Amino acid sequence: MLRHVLNLCFLSLTFVFTSCDSDGQTGSITLQFIHQADGKTLDLNTSSFTNDAGNVYKVSLLEYIVSNLALVGSDGKSVDLAEYHYVQLGNTGTLSLTVKDIKPDHFQGFKMVMGIPKTQNTTGNLPNKQVYNNMEWPVAMGGGYHYMRFEGSYANAGSSSTFAVHTGPNSGTDYAIPLSLPMHLHLTAGANPTVKLTMNVNEWLKNPTRYDFRDYPGNIMGNPTAQEILKNNGKDVFSVQGN
Repeated sequence: MLRHVLNLCFLSLTFVFTSCDSDGQTGSITLQFIHQADGKTLDLNTSSFTNDAGNVYKVSLLEYIVSNLALVGSDGKSVDLAEYHYVQLGNTGTLSLTVKDIKPDHFQGFKMVMGIPKTQNTTGNLPNKQVYNNMEWPVAMGGGYHYMRFEGSYANAGSSSTFAVHTGPNSGTDYAIPLSLPMHLHLTAGANPTVKLTMNVNEWLKNPTRYDFRDYPGNIMGNPTAQEILKNNGKDVFSVQGN
């Protein structure tokens, strides 16, 4: 029977679900968060990347919260892994998450929410830890927490301009993105396979709508048009690989 516990390895970052089964008949999985721009490994303040609009940019910050992480079992039922997890590019401790005591199965999918659903996204609902407190959305704009902060600079008419792609619950509107991703993962007792979750940041900026940094200068937190574009584009941002 499942119960909520805190995974000690990620005490300040993650709410993890685990089970009471410790008789050696379970396995574990490690989620690994990978970040790319159309196949090119993402880094901070070093490499240049080009998006669909032709913006040549560098990344200075990428941080986000995913929620309601779960595997989909062979019977189609969800096996909960973690309620929340915070990820920050460059912060190694946030780029993987190990969940123990999972019953063996041939899992057929992975589910999570990019961001936090409206029913869970209220100020103070997440753990009182600095990483979550720093992601708070202004109370004057509806409160809750950012889903993502994606920042950097780009070449613009011979000079350098900055971009700040901040997504969240503007005025209480739910822009979180439920994701259901097909995956094959065969878990046996005692095994600890890695599930790779790859974010292609350029997918935020295309398909179905091209997002040009020049069209959205400055702060987009209060811009419902930009928030809706990013929500729709974000459905293809993640891919998952099991074994």
